[in-house]
Amino acid sequence: MGENILFPDGRSVDIHKVIGFMYGLTESELNILHLLMTSNNKLTVEEIANKLNIAQTSISKPINILIDKGLVYKEKKIITKTRKIRLVYYVDKDKLYSKLINDLEYISKSFTSQYYSHLANKGIEIYNK
Repeated sequence: MGENILFPDGRSVDIHKVIGFMYGLTESELNILHLLMTSNNKLTVEEIANKLNIAQTSISKPINILIDKGLVYKEKKIITKTRKIRLVYYVDKDKLYSKLINDLEYISKSFTSQYYSHLANKGIEIYNK
């Protein structure tokens, strides 16, 4: 991982930790999201498990959470050798980027509103809204 966001006071925070905080993601959910974000292919549960070196049984819950939060998508794929249908998982990078930007803007507006409301409740006037 390793990409950092620099805060105005000089602190540096890994971008994945910020995304994890925004969406309440566990480490395993973040690892799966990062893998899918950086993969050029749609991956099966087996492929995700192999790449992350974890049991396949520990993937379904985190992947469903990521799907429920709108961060990951799934689709059916026919495996040509066996003609079996498998689910594959992926990140639509354009949609994820838009979601992150929109959610950050929402958080910023919500914070501003709550902050002003808090100050108003304390009787503190705000001059530069």
